[in-house]
Amino acid sequence: MISRKRWQTLADFRAVDLALADFVQSRAAGPDPVGLAAALASRALGEGHAFVDLAHWHAARPEMAVELPLSDWLAALQASAAVGRTAGDQPLVLEDVRLYLARQWLAEETVAGRLRQLLQQPVTALPEGAGGWLRQLFPAGVYTPDWQMAACALAAHHALAIITGGPGSGKTTTVIRLLALLQKIAGAQRLRIRLAAPTGKAAARLSEAISKALLTLPAGFAGNVPSTVLTLHRLLGSGTRGRRFVHTADNPLHADVVVVDEASMVDLAMMQALLQALPLNARLVLLGDRDQLASVEAGSVLGELCRDAAGAGYDEATLALLHKLTGQDFSAHGGSGDRLAQHTVMLRHSHRFGTDSVIGQLAAAINRGDAAALTRLCGQGDEALQLSPYAALLPALSEGLADYLRLATTPVGGAGADRHAQMALQALSRFQVLCAVRSGPHGVVTLNAQIVAALQRQQVLPPAPQQQPSEWFAGRPVMLTRNDYGLEVMNGDVGVTLMTDKGLRVAFNVGGNVRWILPGRIESAETAFAMTIHKSQGSEFDTACIVLPEEADSPLLTRELLYTAVTRAKSRVLLLARMQVLQQTVTRQVQRASALRDKL
Repeated sequence: MISRKRWQTLADFRAVDLALADFVQSRAAGPDPVGLAAALASRALGEGHAFVDLAHWHAARPEMAVELPLSDWLAALQASAAVGRTAGDQPLVLEDVRLYLARQWLAEETVAGRLRQLLQQPVTALPEGAGGWLRQLFPAGVYTPDWQMAACALAAHHALAIITGGPGSGKTTTVIRLLALLQKIAGAQRLRIRLAAPTGKAAARLSEAISKALLTLPAGFAGNVPSTVLTLHRLLGSGTRGRRFVHTADNPLHADVVVVDEASMVDLAMMQALLQALPLNARLVLLGDRDQLASVEAGSVLGELCRDAAGAGYDEATLALLHKLTGQDFSAHGGSGDRLAQHTVMLRHSHRFGTDSVIGQLAAAINRGDAAALTRLCGQGDEALQLSPYAALLPALSEGLADYLRLATTPVGGAGADRHAQMALQALSRFQVLCAVRSGPHGVVTLNAQIVAALQRQQVLPPAPQQQPSEWFAGRPVMLTRNDYGLEVMNGDVGVTLMTDKGLRVAFNVGGNVRWILPGRIESAETAFAMTIHKSQGSEFDTACIVLPEEADSPLLTRELLYTAVTRAKSRVLLLARMQVLQQTVTRQVQRASALRDKL
């Protein structure tokens, strides 16, 4: 049998992984391979996986065949008191060759089980007028077939709807028209509709988008469609006395319809909490871009659910329903898809990027892992896509944020302060530096410090007060790193520090209104001239300045990361990176171990 000293050399284990191994060994009173398996399961969780595939890990190390045959390893685990076949008192669960931490196994089983219930829930009988209402909501458009109309038709018919699509594909427009249609179908019954997003920033952006989209609804359809969007944490309620959330299976949400935007950011544990709190007869609509980065924590729920969305695979019943409600022919997208496929729609046309848009072409090339196309696009000299040396950062930022820097360093006061703050926040969104990593010479921490120092040397920004050393100064953009329900600002919210007639204040856009906060009341924030690509999800900027490390050895550098960064840009992408790093990045794809799709 393999020894503890030997197996510790087989992977880059963290202290927490080794601590779990020690705990398991203390309970197992068995051979060292149980400790190795526990450490691997913990390490897998840290990398975003739901479990560790022991067979795959074992096969990648040929020397293990002699030191620890797979059959012996599995037998040791099956005999261990620390390993169960379901979530009980044991810290580990073994399912064939998949080894889970017990809480991850329970989360995956709960999510799969609740989704199966939604998939099996009886379909909604739509009234005869539903097709006519749908055509009113979607008058003849540019694209045929109309995938937004198809998404509404299927979502109105089912308890579970999954709508995926890239930036500008119309996810918000679709869901607003879906909610208007559902309320029309409900008639006098006032539907309890709850809208949520994973972060405060995503919630604020969706709320703003919905408010605008409501104005475009046909007459007679806007009633009872809400525009208030909560974070998932706030929707579920902060728990007390050890309870994570107020709303659970025993105290479900008061809702008929729950819509979750930016669902790609929702991890397995949060999806478990949401589905447990979802009333048995409620509808669930998940919106998101399947090609974006997966959640920071373990799991890739939306990516798993939308794995086969491009192929559609609609059966005859679904094709007939779509034709009846939309009057359009979707037969080219028929097939033998499973039950989940009949609930899933991929929006295929970008209204932000035209077919000749270099940003749209770049995003598509990244998704394909097409390094040759990326190289060609970066070399064709289009103003909307530039590959530049790292030294171009400060000149580009000074130019891109000239309006912001002027507005943010101008003292404000009186009745015009709110308007001035809104203008500064809008100007800030015109140019954003996005980093792949937090640390290192091209990470967020270093670049923010360098940017502030350079702008202060140029006297574009005022220096911090010498008599009161502080990070706070007029013109400092900040991003919150923690929810503050008392101040009604959330993790990911971006604010602008301004000098007012009452001293320094930080202005945030909260629900379309400016909220002024004393810097001293903000407990957790960081300068936001540069932010990580992860933190940028749910945002969009006129120009995205993307900074990658000089070497491509970081596991964070994946096509999903680069795609997410590129698609934050509305009109221009500035890449500060070596071409070799870009080429290697697009060939590396996120692979997260999950059995969720298979369990459906």
